Amino acid sequence: MLVRDFIRKRLGAYFAQAHEMVVGSVDRGGALTPSINFQTLMGRWHFQRVVSKLYEETKGQWLTPVELFRPHYSNILTDYIIEHAVKNVKNGVEKCKHLHIIELGAGRATHAYLVIERLRQKYPEVLPSLKYTIVEASLSLIELQQNILKPLLEDDINIKFIRRDLGMLENDENCYDEFLRCGDNDNDEQVVVFALEVFDNLPHDKVVRSHSKNDNGQESSVMQVELVRGEEPGDYNEYLCEMKDSLISRICGDIEHSPVYAPGRHTGDSRWVPSVACNFIRELYRSHPDALLFVADFDWLPSPDLTSESDYDAADFDYSDGAPLITDMSKRDYPSYRNAPECCDILFPTDFLTLSKYTRSLLRGSSQDVHVYKQGEFFQKFGGDELTLTKSFLPLTNYNPLIEEFENFSVMTTSKRKN
Repeated sequence: MLVRDFIRKRLGAYFAQAHEMVVGSVDRGGALTPSINFQTLMGRWHFQRVVSKLYEETKGQWLTPVELFRPHYSNILTDYIIEHAVKNVKNGVEKCKHLHIIELGAGRATHAYLVIERLRQKYPEVLPSLKYTIVEASLSLIELQQNILKPLLEDDINIKFIRRDLGMLENDENCYDEFLRCGDNDNDEQVVVFALEVFDNLPHDKVVRSHSKNDNGQESSVMQVELVRGEEPGDYNEYLCEMKDSLISRICGDIEHSPVYAPGRHTGDSRWVPSVACNFIRELYRSHPDALLFVADFDWLPSPDLTSESDYDAADFDYSDGAPLITDMSKRDYPSYRNAPECCDILFPTDFLTLSKYTRSLLRGSSQDVHVYKQGEFFQKFGGDELTLTKSFLPLTNYNPLIEEFENFSVMTTSKRKN
């Protein structure tokens, strides 16, 4: 079994739970009501204390930046895509393209709700032709999203829900046609894809560099890792085999002699490869060469909190580059995906530098640029007036959690190169 197929099944079990067990929420007056009164904060300690209290009030595992910084986070992203993707100045006349937003893994649909409301309030000319497509693997989350967005659906906003597991790759060619190539082939349509805390929960593959001797001396090759069942129930063992999966091979191969996701040059070097994320990006730009992609995610994760490491052997640990953080429903961490229970969150750090390099290789020769920012840097640059609403009232602190918190978050965005 390919490792990504194993990971996909485990993540499927995790997200198949009731939605309140997976995605956190702040039930304080609806999506348009700020979760926190930022201007009353007395500094970082105060923000962290407020967030801790919010976690005590919610059942879900995580509270995302979209939830914590609503509506400001989504407002800034909406302004950004209008400025960088929708507005088109030609012969001195500003024309707005028809906007088609595709949101992958929309969680509670808070971001979708806030984006549409921002368009309604600030860019009403965009709303009549707007298409908003949510791609979601979890049935319980789709039902929640439809309930949250019901007022907008009743206003005849064109919102479509597609149940699709991005990791289900029966055929890696054209596997996302149902939402990437749906609808009219409109030359005036601008596609924008939001992937907010999505790539960290997509299945990955694992590869290892192996050295062997032959008649010509020592030869280095990259091997793919597969899984076989062990003797004990729920026990799985890794084994190496020749690279035969076309998707892993393409991503780890040379793109114009520039190794992308291959592991290091030393024997035994291993790494996790975001094969599903890379495949999605490839298919996106095959379908929509001018699409704007906006990714926000963890770029670093802490080591697992293993209170009793003596319970594990050395072989139980995963020291590979990009290894995931595995946490069960009682918030207990595990040293490897192989020795964790079935229902766990499997969270991968996103390697933005390498992912942006891969994306640039796909866009070579196009008019698209790829940019990577730390999340705080992005908001500092593009936050505009929203930053005054997330800033502490104390002039001496100058504290703004939207810029200063979530230091292990980065943003990758593609946009049309400006002349």
